[in-house]
Amino acid sequence: SDKIMEYLKPVSQKLTFFILPCTFAMFALGISGMELLFGRGAFSQSSTVNTTLCLYAYALGLFPACFVYIYSHAFYAKKQFALPSLFTLFAVGLNLVLNSFFIFVLHLSTLSVALATSISSFAQLALLLFHLQKQLSIKELFPLAKLYKVLFASLTAFLAALFVGQFFHDPTWLLLQNKEFVLQRDFFHQLLSFSFQSMGFLLSFVCVGY
Repeated sequence: SDKIMEYLKPVSQKLTFFILPCTFAMFALGISGMELLFGRGAFSQSSTVNTTLCLYAYALGLFPACFVYIYSHAFYAKKQFALPSLFTLFAVGLNLVLNSFFIFVLHLSTLSVALATSISSFAQLALLLFHLQKQLSIKELFPLAKLYKVLFASLTAFLAALFVGQFFHDPTWLLLQNKEFVLQRDFFHQLLSFSFQSMGFLLSFVCVGY
C-alpha cells in the first residue's frame, strides 16, 4: 500500500494540476477554437455550435477518464483484476443505457454520445474511489489546499478568457446561456480572438496558480 501511495500521490496531483485547467480551457476557448479550425465554407454556424457542445460534453469527462486509467492500475498492482473489470463493464452498460435515453427520449443526436461517455466515466471513477478508499487514504491523494488553488486558478483563467473574448465578440457566454448570436467568419478575426483569449487564459492561470 505504501508503494502504491508513493506512485499515486504525485501522479494524482500532477494530473489534477494539468487536467483541471485543460477542462476549463476547453470551455473558455472551445467555440473560438472551432471557428478558427472549421469556421468557413460549408461548415455553418450550427455545425460550429453542435461541434462545440460535443467538445464541452467530452470536456466534462476528461478528468474522470484520466483518473480511471490511473486508479485501475492501483488494483492491478494489488493483483485485484476482477473489480476494475466489473466497473468497466458497468460503465459500458451505463453508456449504452444513457445513449438510448438521450437519443430516443431526449433526441440529443450526436451530443448524446459525448454526454453518456462523460457520465459513465464519472460513475466508473466513483466506484473505483469507493473501493480504493478502503485500502488507501484518498484524502492524501488530493490535498484540499492544492486542489482549491488549482480550481481557483482555472476558474480565474476561464473568466479572464471570457473577458478578453468580449473585445472580439466571442459568443461563449451567450452559448452557455443558450442565447442567440452570430459568429464572425473572417479568418483574421478568428485568429486574433483565439490567440488573445488563449494568452489571457494562460497568463491568468500562471499568475494565480503560482
